[in-house]
Amino acid sequence: PPQAVAAAPDGAEAPISDEQVKELVDKMAQRLKDKPDDATGWALLARAYSATGRVAGSTPAFRKALELAPSDANLMADLADALAVQNNGKLDAQALQLVAKALTLEPGNIKALALSGTAAFDRQDYAGAVRQWEQVERALPPDSAILSQVRASIAEARQQGGLPPASPPAAPAAVAKVEPAASAVAGRVSLAPALAARAGPEDTVFIVARAAAGPRMPLAVLRKQVKDLP
Repeated sequence: PPQAVAAAPDGAEAPISDEQVKELVDKMAQRLKDKPDDATGWALLARAYSATGRVAGSTPAFRKALELAPSDANLMADLADALAVQNNGKLDAQALQLVAKALTLEPGNIKALALSGTAAFDRQDYAGAVRQWEQVERALPPDSAILSQVRASIAEARQQGGLPPASPPAAPAAVAKVEPAASAVAGRVSLAPALAARAGPEDTVFIVARAAAGPRMPLAVLRKQVKDLP
């Protein structure tokens, strides 16, 4: 995976250490003690725990976020995923209930569909696994980093279930030439007014980029100061 980088004093890029990331997550947890009704904060903390391999810490944070935002399908899928990770990759009854509820609220939720397909595969319902994973395949962009993994899983489910291979998609009438996308992430970052009023110009800000779908590990991390932001 790409290495996280930060702005060094001389303008060069320097790696952000695991200790710095851990310190950031711990500070986030400490601040939530003063603001326990912040659903977004609990969700960010839970995902930060997951991204840094501290899955045992992520589940209570996901539960707290879900308690405050009980209709959030993404939180349900994320909690189900965290529970499965702690259960050697198997979805127990609670995780399955979360996945089912997430899909009721949001039938196209990618993570919930992926987990539902995994559960079907584990109980040897290979046709069901293919149906769920093919929905994931259709929803992912062509340049998704996990698209090949999803297709490999579909092929394995078809093989295990003795199912015929998928029909190739019909060729389009004309194909426009598309230049390859640059390997870059761009965007605008600013602080909410409530945060800006409390933040000093020298305070550290971590900017984290993650894929819209797929693993929650950061694709890139930048360390800046408040004075660097708009």
